[in-house]
Amino acid sequence: MVSKSKLEAFDHLLGEMYDYEIAELAGTLPAAVCKRRKRKGIDPYPIHVLKKYTHLVGLQSDSSISKLSGAAPKTVGDHRRSLGIPKFKSTVEKELLRYDFLFATAADDEIAKIVGCSTATVERRRAKLTDMAKPLKKECDLNE
Repeated sequence: MVSKSKLEAFDHLLGEMYDYEIAELAGTLPAAVCKRRKRKGIDPYPIHVLKKYTHLVGLQSDSSISKLSGAAPKTVGDHRRSLGIPKFKSTVEKELLRYDFLFATAADDEIAKIVGCSTATVERRRAKLTDMAKPLKKECDLNE
């Protein structure tokens, strides 16, 4: 009779969770889970999960990939950098720069409709422009 591993029922979780979490569920040691995962050629979590989203890296923000994959944004960023892929830059925010002249005369929702972005994106740009327009604080009076 062929003896079955008590981990066999948990094979579908290999690479989808940390080895120690699977070990707790299976009632075995993390080393046994690690050995079985390696024997099956599965990368450890979260690398295994992130490989499913590699096609999105550089095309979406690290935080959006983090939400999809369940991995931490820092881990997604580390994975992206290990692949040599530059950080995603929103084309909407670049496009919004072309409409800075409207901020003096139009409401945020109107600008959002023209540019085709969210009102929140326009509000962030308006706040940035407002911060840039603030005068520097006077530290000392040179006439004294």
